[in-house]
Amino acid sequence: MELYSLDNHAYPLARAYCAGMQERVADHNITPPELTSPIAYISQRYWDVLNRDHPYKYLSPGRSWSNETMTILALWVPKILAAPLSLYSRAA
Repeated sequence: MELYSLDNHAYPLARAYCAGMQERVADHNITPPELTSPIAYISQRYWDVLNRDHPYKYLSPGRSWSNETMTILALWVPKILAAPLSLYSRAA
C-alpha cells in the first residue's frame, strides 16, 4: 500500500458494492485491483482472517467507486469512539 502511495501520490480508491451487486463480488468491499496490476504491489489478494472465505476489505474515505460509479465515500464513526481521550482518563 505504501509503495503504491509513493508511486501515485495517493492511496488507491476504495471499491464498494451494495447488496444488489453481490453476485459480482465476494463481499461489499474489495482489495483495489490497482494493487495487483499492472504493477504487482502485492503478489496476491489477501483473505480476511476475521471473516473466513472472504477477501480482505479495503475502505478509504473520499473519492471512491461504488457499484462502478465514481462517488464520495464517508465513514460513520459512533460518537463514543470520536470523543476526546481526555473524557476517558482519570484524574490523578
